[in-house]
Amino acid sequence: MKISKSVISKFFQISAVIIFVWIVSSLAIQQMTSEEFREIIDKFGILGPLVVIAYVILSHIFAPVVAMPVLLASVAVFGIYEAMFYNYIGGVISSVINFYIARKFGRGVILRLVGSKGMKEIDEFTEKSGTRILILSRLFGFAFFEIVSYAYGLTIIDFKKYFFITSVFSAIPVLAFAVVFQNVDFSTVKGIFIWAGVLVFTGIAFSYVFKKYLLKRRG
Repeated sequence: MKISKSVISKFFQISAVIIFVWIVSSLAIQQMTSEEFREIIDKFGILGPLVVIAYVILSHIFAPVVAMPVLLASVAVFGIYEAMFYNYIGGVISSVINFYIARKFGRGVILRLVGSKGMKEIDEFTEKSGTRILILSRLFGFAFFEIVSYAYGLTIIDFKKYFFITSVFSAIPVLAFAVVFQNVDFSTVKGIFIWAGVLVFTGIAFSYVFKKYLLKRRG
C-alpha cells in the first residue's frame, strides 16, 4: 500500500513537535525541580500562591495565555493537592471576571481578548446554553473554562445560579485530578506527558460530544 506524501509530511511534523516538546519539557523540569527554583519560590512566602492564582486568572481572561507551565511549576513546588487548590481558586475568580466582562462590554471586548477562534467557540456555547450545558461544561469542559465563562456572560442566566454551578461543579474535576495524579512524578517528562495527554484527550472528547449534541438539537 502506497503512503501519500501528505501523510508522510504530517507524520514528520507530529514527530518533530513531540521531540521539541520532549526537549523543552526536559529542560523545564530540570529548572522547576532544582533547589534554586524552590528557594526562589520560598522567598515569595505567601506571595508564591498568590502569583500562581494571579497567573491562572490572567490566563483565563486572555485566552491565548497558557496556564500549563505555571501549573506544572506549582505542582513541583507545592504538591498536587495544594497546586490544584490554587488553580481552582484562580478559576473561580476568573469565571466571575469573565462573566461580568461579557455581560457589561459584550462581544467587541471579548473578541479582542480571545480572538476570532475563541469567539466562534463562545457562539457555539451561547447558541444552546442552559443549566445542563453549564454543569457538563464545568465537569468535563475545563479545557474551555474561560470560553464557557465568557459565553454565559452573554446569556440571561442569573449570576447567582451561574456562580453556584461554577464553584461547586468545577471543584469536582479539580479534586478528581488531584487524586488520580497524586502518585505521578511531575519531575519526569513521562509524568508531564501523562498529565498533558489526559488534559488534551478530555478536551477533545468533550468538544466532540458537545458538537454532536449541538447537531442533534439543531436537527
